[in-house]
Amino acid sequence: MLNPHPKMKYILDKHLHVERLDFTPVLELFDDATISPERLRQLCGTLEITFAGYQDEERLPFLIPEVRTFFRAVRKEWPCAPYFCSFDNPFILIELLSHIDHLAVLENGQSGQLLFRCGMRQLRQYVQQSHRIIEILGKRAAMSGTEIDRRESRFDNYLKMRFGPYRKTRSTRQNPNGA
Repeated sequence: MLNPHPKMKYILDKHLHVERLDFTPVLELFDDATISPERLRQLCGTLEITFAGYQDEERLPFLIPEVRTFFRAVRKEWPCAPYFCSFDNPFILIELLSHIDHLAVLENGQSGQLLFRCGMRQLRQYVQQSHRIIEILGKRAAMSGTEIDRRESRFDNYLKMRFGPYRKTRSTRQNPNGA
């Protein structure tokens, strides 16, 4: 098992955080200068972020302009969600969907599950950047190549459940034997 550590839960408020583009409650936990490889490893997949103040909102979160703006700003300043966030939490999905310009939201009539269609360029770009972040932070956490691949695979499976199959991008990781 990659991470036996408990989830860390943060609640970000619509008025205090989203509208002000303030992500500091989460960023303070990940101070680059003080985080050890062991702590970095412990934090992998533990972060759950929820939002208060949108209970009466009828629109899907990623279709609300201030939420889209917030997530774009977060990704620009802190592109680490694919490494730190739990796949049980919708944060990564909302972040991704906030970045896609032309998005179709479909509902599966049988299951009621939402499915998404979008241009592949933006989806692939997000996946490539996310794989790179997982690789960089995994190496800093002294994870093995297998552990990093496992996290990337879980990330891919998380997205495939919502987008269907897409072609996995080639990893940039080099074989230690130079091959």
